[in-house]
Amino acid sequence: MNGSLAVNKHNLLEALRGALSADAAVRVPYEAALAAWEAAPGYATALLRVYESPPAGCGGAERLLAVLCLKAAVGRRWNERRSGEPAISDAEKAEVRARL
Repeated sequence: MNGSLAVNKHNLLEALRGALSADAAVRVPYEAALAAWEAAPGYATALLRVYESPPAGCGGAERLLAVLCLKAAVGRRWNERRSGEPAISDAEKAEVRARL
């Protein structure tokens, strides 16, 4: 899994499924991709969409992991804490608030 891929529904769902693998060789690259995407615009709302209206074939485990990733991203990126580390944009914050 390449963390530089764009955050879209297909890539996000693949990463969530891969991050749930019991095999560390499979899981670690997907966890790294999710961590890299945390700073990407639209990541928080994409996770929220997976939870709200899961795509076909998306189970409860993927939805739960999406919520946990959203919680972690909000905790770390809601406000800019260090210069150079991107925070969630005001527009995305408004969308997340409206959907919760």
